[in-house]
Amino acid sequence: MAATENTAPNTPERDHPSRRLRLLEARLSAAPTTPPEMRVMSVAKQSAPPTPTPTDEVEDVRSFSSDSLSRPPTPAPSTNNNNVRRKYAPAPKAKMKKRKRQSPIFKSGRLDEFFKPVQDSPTRKKDPVAERSDSPQQDDYAYLREMIERLKTDNEMLKQAAGDAESLLAQNEDLRTQVEIEIPTLREQLEERDAELRKEREGVQRTKEELRSVLVSLARHERQEAARKACEDGERLGKPVVQRARTSIHEAWQDGYEWKHIQKDLVSIVDEKDSLEKRRKELMKRRSQLQKKESNQEVEMPPPPPVLKTNVPFEDTVEYCQEMEDVCRVQMQILKKQESVLQDTRQRLFKERDILVRELRRQSDERDSRFSQFLIMNDRYQLLNLLGRGGFSEVFKAYDLRDGRYVACKIHQLASNWKEEKKRSFIRHAMREYEIHKSLKHPRVVQLIDIFEIDENTFCTVLEYCEGSDLDSYLRAHKTLPEKEARSIIAQVFSGLLYLAEQQRRIIHYDLKPGNILVHKGEVQITDFGLSKIMNEESSTVDGMELTSQGAGTMWYLPPECFDTGGNARISVKVDVWSAGVILFQMLYGRKPFGHDQTQEKMFREKTVQHQELQFPAKPQVSDLAKDFMKKCLTRKASVRPDVRQTLMHPFLRKR
Repeated sequence: MAATENTAPNTPERDHPSRRLRLLEARLSAAPTTPPEMRVMSVAKQSAPPTPTPTDEVEDVRSFSSDSLSRPPTPAPSTNNNNVRRKYAPAPKAKMKKRKRQSPIFKSGRLDEFFKPVQDSPTRKKDPVAERSDSPQQDDYAYLREMIERLKTDNEMLKQAAGDAESLLAQNEDLRTQVEIEIPTLREQLEERDAELRKEREGVQRTKEELRSVLVSLARHERQEAARKACEDGERLGKPVVQRARTSIHEAWQDGYEWKHIQKDLVSIVDEKDSLEKRRKELMKRRSQLQKKESNQEVEMPPPPPVLKTNVPFEDTVEYCQEMEDVCRVQMQILKKQESVLQDTRQRLFKERDILVRELRRQSDERDSRFSQFLIMNDRYQLLNLLGRGGFSEVFKAYDLRDGRYVACKIHQLASNWKEEKKRSFIRHAMREYEIHKSLKHPRVVQLIDIFEIDENTFCTVLEYCEGSDLDSYLRAHKTLPEKEARSIIAQVFSGLLYLAEQQRRIIHYDLKPGNILVHKGEVQITDFGLSKIMNEESSTVDGMELTSQGAGTMWYLPPECFDTGGNARISVKVDVWSAGVILFQMLYGRKPFGHDQTQEKMFREKTVQHQELQFPAKPQVSDLAKDFMKKCLTRKASVRPDVRQTLMHPFLRKR
């Protein structure tokens, strides 16, 4: 009965024509514009249909029949018992068709649960329009208007994007046209620029060739000047000559004219001194005889009256003999002064002769070198003149054509008759020097610039060029140095050693000697790291690292621990402290403190460094502060010997 009352055909709200018209307009307006998927979404989001669903076919047809359009509106149904419709117009009791059993989903009318869309992933951006509430009171018309507004906004954006695209296409066409117009001009400008670059490159090449020509001309002139000076010095000081003695040929030294003059003057002075000494003795003898004779005459005869004068010549008097003795003494002093001057000149000539011998040896090595023809190394370094030659290396003065500065090229050569093991050992030492030296940048350490291979048995390291000479040549020329100058040099050496000792991987130079210290106008630089050692944290302890190269280095400058042949021999940066002490001793006294007149083999055999006592010569005079400094540096026990930083705190180096 309740169902019959709910489905009455004369309901005014259902049969009202304006309502049916609104439904038709809504369906017609939504049909062509809303896609199927959107309609499904609308149904899914809608919790209940906007109009009641008909309960049977009769009511559905009757609700949209034509006669119902002229029927007056029916008042809304009421649940009150005094219902006018039930009282005055009861519904006909028609036979009800049996309806099919519907699914619980359709029975409850919850179509939104059936057509519910798949949930989006949490990372996917959600549509604010699609997230509208599922409230049954939500108006479908508002939702569609919202969708329409959104589509209009998207449409406007697409139109704007299309307009921008058309504008960009137009600009692209304009740019393409402009580029096509400008390409020939740009190509001409590029060709002109290439031509200018070629001209500049050719100009740079010509300048480089001219610079190279000037450098080679200067180097040739320096060689000629050095050869001329050596020839003049050879005439003055002497030169080596080849002499034949029976079946053997040996080299001897022939003195020059200045040396011969000095020798002649010295012989003359010695002869003069002998003659003066002989005459002085004769005068003394004669004076004693005359005094004896006068004493005898005084005894035999009384003295003459003071008025009378004797007829004895003055040369036969005692007074004359005394005067001549004084003259001989003065002449002897003059001769001694002349002899002293000649001895000083002789010492100077000795030094000049040593320098000449080194220069002649250098020129001979330069002529014999296969790199003396002014070659260009690595297409960058123009070799000039030979600076020196070591055991297996040659050092040339060169010019860096790229950076425009003088450098020193150290060319390492491996002998062709060496065994492979010896070659590998030499290359290993050279690479160790390169690895140690390339990272060092300090004013007291010569900087390594470059390294490259020349051939399979030769490679070259490029070093910073330093004017002047090494300390060994400087000491040969000056013999000894004043204490103030020696202190300045050794303080700079310790400054470089402190830099090496404070590296992250501490460095032991191990071959510190005057030949590896460069001096120019009082400034010092340390070079030659061929025997240097790196103290790794893994292999080193508090007392140093293991010594694996007994016998290497220059023995006059090595401490006692370097001569230890046992398996527990250890070294540290204190090795360089000992070497610096030996160098200071040599600068002040002109001789080495240990084994000065011995060969290295004899020193190693007799263990001179381990047993010989340190003694300071009486001359020249050296301050007690300097002696104390050298004693501390030359402490035999390495554990007691101060390290580099402690040595720098000594008052001798801090004295100003």
